[in-house]
Amino acid sequence: MAGINFIDENPYTPKLKFRKNMEEITIYKFQLETIIEALRITSNIHNSSKGETCYDRQVRQAYEYAKNALKGEKETEVPYMKGL
Repeated sequence: MAGINFIDENPYTPKLKFRKNMEEITIYKFQLETIIEALRITSNIHNSSKGETCYDRQVRQAYEYAKNALKGEKETEVPYMKGL
């Protein structure tokens, strides 16, 4: 359901906050795996692991969100500066 925070049994898992125009979509697992691989390669090519630029941090955050989605943890918030 779009825009609703779900309650988790673990209170230490950060949850997504309500975001304007947040809606749920469905894609195939292989599509998400391809996105994850493309973000990993992009990170390696541009040495994004240092997090020196906005681009680096955005690639890393997108990579983490995609990995979480693949694990079924789509409600988990990813900090902007989290490393790979």
